[in-house]
Amino acid sequence: MQIVCHPLVVTAARVAIALWPLVPASLLAADRYYDVDPATAPVDGGTANWSDANWKSNAAGTSGGSWAANDAAFFEAIVGAPTTTTITLAASEAATAVTFNAPGYTLTGGTLGVTNWITMNASGTIASALSSMQFKGSAEATISGGGALGGNRIVLGDGGGTTVTVRQTAGAITTSDYLMIGGNNVPDSRGSYIMDGGSLQVSSGAYFGWGAATNSGTFTQNGGTVTIGGQGLQLGIQGGSGTYILNSGTLDSYFGQFATAGGFTFGNNGTFKVAGGFDTEPGITTSIASGATAIIDTSSQTVTWDSPLNGPQAAGLIKSGFGTLILNANYTGNATVERGLLRVSSATSLGSGTVTIPDVPMPTLAAHGGGIDLN
Repeated sequence: MQIVCHPLVVTAARVAIALWPLVPASLLAADRYYDVDPATAPVDGGTANWSDANWKSNAAGTSGGSWAANDAAFFEAIVGAPTTTTITLAASEAATAVTFNAPGYTLTGGTLGVTNWITMNASGTIASALSSMQFKGSAEATISGGGALGGNRIVLGDGGGTTVTVRQTAGAITTSDYLMIGGNNVPDSRGSYIMDGGSLQVSSGAYFGWGAATNSGTFTQNGGTVTIGGQGLQLGIQGGSGTYILNSGTLDSYFGQFATAGGFTFGNNGTFKVAGGFDTEPGITTSIASGATAIIDTSSQTVTWDSPLNGPQAAGLIKSGFGTLILNANYTGNATVERGLLRVSSATSLGSGTVTIPDVPMPTLAAHGGGIDLN
């Protein structure tokens, strides 16, 4: 028996077919520019759907086409009336990148997933749910649709020296990864997150101002609930500057570390609920805004506050929840111990302030009430 082996003939077509799956989807993406009326050269405003054939290959074009998954979306200046555009997503849409180059755009309905960055060169509103959150640029994105991000991290800022802002007004956002504001190991990264409502749950820590002296991150909580697990709240670690302003709502942090380049401010009666051991560094700036009350719920944990808790004209400090709050540095305002134990390193740590313990029967006070310990 004779066996004849034929050599493999490699043709150009076969090479192309063999290599096609190896090309990343991002390299195959096309730039698409949205226009409610693509037949006219200027970009028109109005109301339309993401799935409509309103995508141009350039902003000045006069013909539209359909969106293809993993294209890159651009939103340009709207000419004429109306000056706003609302785009409805019917279901899930996938984009390589999304860029807001002009104001007036609102995305609503469905879920938007972006592989790379959402760039805010102008303000925009995303009421759709998000399955990824990486923002950069110099303007503000208002988000309200929530989103289950799974293992996708939340990142604000990617160099360039500009500050991108994300304002959450509603919705529930969850990620099993971390939140990074002003870091991402890239110098000159800056970001700001404003929480007006809704909830944000981060499982693997929150890092503000990370990795370089030129990086800065600020979180301003005006309402809602923020829950941080993993390494908890990390402000100004590894050289950057991080700030958390708790004006209202509840911050529930598992564990955290504040460096000297960070700052924490209690604003209008926000509650800091500590779900795990917590220590502040002696050099950090922690303060209570004028006329505000700082509420610290120790949640059956021991919380050590090493940095001075400054508060000129502060309404006071409320120690709530079971557990112990240890003040190792000076606090000069009034304090109320609703539950648990307030421990101070010396009698002078409380300055001339008044300490109030609720007037309850002693057996109840011993078992469920509050107390103070002067070491």
